[in-house]
Formats: sequence, C-alpha cells, structure tokens
Amino acid sequence: MPDETPTNSKSPGVSPKVVHDQVDRILSSDLFSNAGNLSRFLRFIVDQTLEGHGEDLKEYRIGVEVFGRGENFDPKDDTIVRVQARNLRAKLASYYESVGAGDPLVIELPKGRYSPVFRRVQPIRKDRGKRARVALYLGPVLVVALAAGTYRMSRHATSANVTPSLVVGPFGHDSSEKDGSYFARGISSDLTTALASSSALHVVLDPDRSSEDLPAALDFARRFGVQFVLTGSARAPQGQVRVVARLLRTRDGSQIWQQEFVGRANELSVVLDESARAVLRELRVSWPKDRRLSISRVESLEAYDLYQQSLRDRPRETTALLEQVIALDPQFAPAYARLALAYANPGRPEALANAKTAAARALQLDDQLAGGHLSRAVLLDHYDLDWIAAEHEYIQALNLDPSSANAYYFFSVLLTRMGRFDEALSQLRRGEEVSPLDDSLLGQEGWTLGMQRHYDQSIELLRKHLEPHPDDYSLNLYLGDIYLDKGDFERALLAFRTIEAQAQRQPLVIGLEGYAHAALGHTAEAHKLLKRLESMAAEKRVPSTSFAFIYIGLGDKDAAFQWLERALINDRFMLSGLKVWPVYDSLHNDPRYWTLLTKLGLN
Repeated sequence: MPDETPTNSKSPGVSPKVVHDQVDRILSSDLFSNAGNLSRFLRFIVDQTLEGHGEDLKEYRIGVEVFGRGENFDPKDDTIVRVQARNLRAKLASYYESVGAGDPLVIELPKGRYSPVFRRVQPIRKDRGKRARVALYLGPVLVVALAAGTYRMSRHATSANVTPSLVVGPFGHDSSEKDGSYFARGISSDLTTALASSSALHVVLDPDRSSEDLPAALDFARRFGVQFVLTGSARAPQGQVRVVARLLRTRDGSQIWQQEFVGRANELSVVLDESARAVLRELRVSWPKDRRLSISRVESLEAYDLYQQSLRDRPRETTALLEQVIALDPQFAPAYARLALAYANPGRPEALANAKTAAARALQLDDQLAGGHLSRAVLLDHYDLDWIAAEHEYIQALNLDPSSANAYYFFSVLLTRMGRFDEALSQLRRGEEVSPLDDSLLGQEGWTLGMQRHYDQSIELLRKHLEPHPDDYSLNLYLGDIYLDKGDFERALLAFRTIEAQAQRQPLVIGLEGYAHAALGHTAEAHKLLKRLESMAAEKRVPSTSFAFIYIGLGDKDAAFQWLERALINDRFMLSGLKVWPVYDSLHNDPRYWTLLTKLGLN
C-alpha cells in the first residue's frame, strides 16, 4: 500500500489547482452525481480553505451561504449543517474506498470541524521491497495476527468518526408458503425500523425496492453512497420462524457476514430483536443500554401477515384487513396505529372518535411505538388543530423512528402552514437523507419553497423531479399550484391538465383550476367548474375551500368568505393554510381574513 503523507493546501507538493482537480474528479463520480447539496458543500469549504478562510467556516455561515437558510438560522434548532457534514464524511469515505482508491490526493473532513484536510498519496518508495523482506523475519505468528487484523478492518472499512450507512434490501421467501412474500417484506420493513431506532446507524430507505431484486438494491446503495446492504431470507414453516440475515458490502456486493435466527411463532419479535442487535454488533455500532430497539410484540403470524398485506393493499380494503388483524391479535399495537388513520380518512365525527380511540389504544399497548405517536400527531394536527401538541408528537415519533418518511412529511406540512419555513425545509431534507426517492418529500419541499415565495427555485426543483416521471400526480399538482401562486395561470392549467384523468374527481384540483380560469378572465369556465363541484357535493363531501378558491379568483370576496366560514366546520385542515398560501393573498386587506386567522389560532 502506498505511503500517505498528511499535508495542507500550502504545502509545496499541493497546489490549489491539484486540489480543484481532485474536487472535480470527486464530484463527477456516480457517488456525487445526485448529491447536489453535498457537492455545493464540498466545493464551498474547499474554496474557503484554499483562500485562507478555513477558520471562519462556522455552522451559521455554512447554513446561510450553502443551504439557503435565512438570517434567522439557528444551528441549535436546525441541525442541517451537522447532518450534511456527517453525510459528506461518509460519502467521501465511500468514494476513496471505491473509485477514488488510486487518486493522488485525499480530501477529508475531520470530525468536529468544517475546514477540510488534504493528504498527498506518495509513490511507493524504492526501499519498499527491502522493508517488506524484513517483515518475513518477524515470524509467522505476528504475520498471521497482522493479516487477521487487516482482514477484520477490511470487512468493515468504517472509521470510528463515520456513522455506518445501511440499506435493508429484499428478503427472500419460500414461494410454497401462503403469504410468504408478505412475511418476508414485513421482516425487511421491521428490521429497517429497528436498526434506524438505534440512532447510531444511518439507515437509507429504497421506496422502489421490489421483493426479489437484490441487484437493484445494490445499485441504489451505490448511487447514494451507502456502505452496506442487509438482505437475507425469512420463512415461517410449521409455526417456526427462521430468519437468515446477510450483510453485503455495497462496493463489490461481497458477503461479509451471515447468521440464522430461529424461534417459535409467538417469538417473532424476539427473533427480530436478536437479528437487529447482531447486525449492529457486526457493524460495531453501539446503542444506549436503556433504549430498546423499535420492535413491537407479535403473537400471531396470521395477524402479522394480514397486517403486512394491509400496508400494500388498496385503501378501501385496509380498514377491513386491520380489523381482522385486531380480532386475531388484540394486543398488536401497530394495527391500532394504522387503523386510526384509516378511520380518520373519511373525516366524519363518528369516524374521528373511532380514530382517536384506536390511536390511544396503540399507545396504551406500546408507548414507544413511533407509529402510535405519528397517528396521534396527525389527528391533533389535521382535525383538532392543536399544533403545539401535534408538534410534540411528531418529534416523539421521529425520535423513536428516524427513518419515518411519513413523519418528516407530515411534520414539515405543519411547520409550513405555521410559516416556519426554514424548520420545514430542515425536516424535509432530513427525510430526503433517509428516503431520497420519496416523491411526497420532494414535492413538499417544492411546495414549501413556493409558500416562501421562492417560486423559480420551487419550479426548478419540481420540474427536475418530474423528468423521470412526467405524469406523476402529486408533483404535477404541486407544480400547477406554484405556477398559479406565481401568477402564471396558463402554465398552471397545463400542469393540471397533465393529471386530468386522475384529478377529474378531485375537488382540490377543480377548485385550483377554477381559480386559474377566473384569474384569466375565463368566467364561464370558472362557473362551469363551480357547477361541477355542486354536482359532486350531492354525492360526497366536497371541501368548502374548493368553492372559495374559485370565488377568490372571480373577485367575489363575500361569497369566498361565506365558504371559508363553512370551512371552519368541515374543512379546517385545508383552511389552516390561510396564513401562508398565496391563493389567499388578495384577502389580506379584509378584516374578515384576520378574524378567520384568529379563529384558527394562527393570528
């Protein structure tokens, strides 16, 4: 192995050009091709260090100049810089373990500082052969000991200062077993949550992972600079649980560890706990002794399979499946947490009462269940509008499960509606670090930037994410709304038209389309859309805000406020965007607007 000589940018052997060339080499690699934030971060701190300003690289300055935080950025509340520094260290380590192994210069970001260090990699010395021959006289025992130590280090290849990163890939199953695929997917999902709950391991989610595609999981891990992939198989033959866990190195797909875990049917949670802790031990990851891994008790394999099926079936069938799960296993807390959201979806008073009862039961059975706290948070947020209590529950859910993309999403929506944009973007970006392909997070980031009136930045982001999926419903909905907010009503209608087949029965889209037509002077078309909403209201509940949007576009403030007052009763969640949504801007000079804000607790 070549000698490595630490140096800095002022050393005779390293010129700024050499450093810049190395940065270009790093950023052109596949590892950094989709890491815009990390690429900007690396180039900024390198440039500043080369210019002699390394000592001035503080969290506040980086947060403002690199990550676009405003002047009110507080590193104590927003950890974006520390999180991204950790990710940059891990990604640089992955780069130099793989494609950068032969590069002439190593760029490192030492822990606890933001100015990088540059190390030259010297050519092999001419006396290397002589020194190597000396090692032959050290004796076979020492040679074996050194080899064993080197092998052990190479198996892990993680620095003590770098948090290991992991993707939980697909777990195989016995195709002859009934519901075997649901069981295997459940094991993969629960191990993901358990490992992430240790808070000492960076777990990255692959939402596009299929149940059988290990090569795709490895490609995903390489794309996002993740060091390891956990995979294996999961079976439940004749009332016995058998889980085989295998740890692969992402770089070359080589297997570095395997272990089998066996238990009786009612010991599934024990098997999951044992396997998760074994993975952490193998990765040399420690966790607080007083903190359990996030694994719920499981008594019935049949109930477990039905629960996993409910996570993947159509929403209409979810409630019935979850009720079957509870009938089979009345102590299975996750089923109550998910049932709470299924009950709440219709929004009727009796359904909401059932939803709150289910959420309370979930936490009564397991007060450390992240899903239970998330369900309670959504109910407090969307229906009670108790945002202080909801925020507390969102934070609790994320503390228990830092891999919950849903929690990051819902929490960011609350913060955006409160006008706390920087905090909302911080939560979204944390979510994107654990789930980089989640369209809901990416779309919500674009919407939050739009609410901040950063229209062009929002549109650029949304259009970028739409390139591989031009017909995506949510992203086109966000894009159309931002165009509408910007005043580009023609492009807004084009975006809505892209999802017309999916959106023709969606009152929200109809309301926004009506607003755009009214603003363009298409009065007849706006009234036509009002009639369509009225027809829909005869068949199902139509949010009052959808009517209000069209009347706002028509300039009929009296009618708009009448519908917004009704929304206090039947559409309070959509109305809670009143403070930040540009659609409402024309109402700001009316006293009725401020009265509504007060009633909502937003003034």
